Amino acid sequence: MSDRRKSSGDRKAEIVEATLRLLTVTPVEALSTARIADDIGITQAAIFRHFRTKDALWAAVLEAVEARAVSAWDAAEEGQTTPLARLRAVLRAQLGLIA
Repeated sequence: MSDRRKSSGDRKAEIVEATLRLLTVTPVEALSTARIADDIGITQAAIFRHFRTKDALWAAVLEAVEARAVSAWDAAEEGQTTPLARLRAVLRAQLGLIA
């Protein structure tokens, strides 16, 4: 297990990032907190020190996905001068997020 102590915020972000990364290769119903902990070299109990429940972890993951999506959409719209250009840019950004 990792000996390096991280701030609570950094550790939470690491757990969320690991969860998102693992979701690219693991079905959501098969992804356990034990697998997430193993991926980043911490104990399963450490996850629950940062997220009281698995639902709290999933809420943080969804918040991260939402933040990335909004950021991508906002960046895509920037500089587009027509409604059609904005729509195309946002759709390209959305397809990029999905990929």
